[in-house]
Amino acid sequence: MLAVAREKTRFPQLEYLCCAMEGVEFPEESFDIVLSSLAFHYVADYGRLVGKIHNS
Repeated sequence: MLAVAREKTRFPQLEYLCCAMEGVEFPEESFDIVLSSLAFHYVADYGRLVGKIHNS
């Protein structure tokens, strides 16, 4: 899936990561919105993840 995404998007500011989303750290105010239709339901500690996203 990552290979296909890289082929379909040619924006130098994009970075694709292959890792557990719970372990990713982002600076404060990194996002205006976060959307996931195929991944959040796999997270064991959903509350912790949402807290991290909220603080980013």
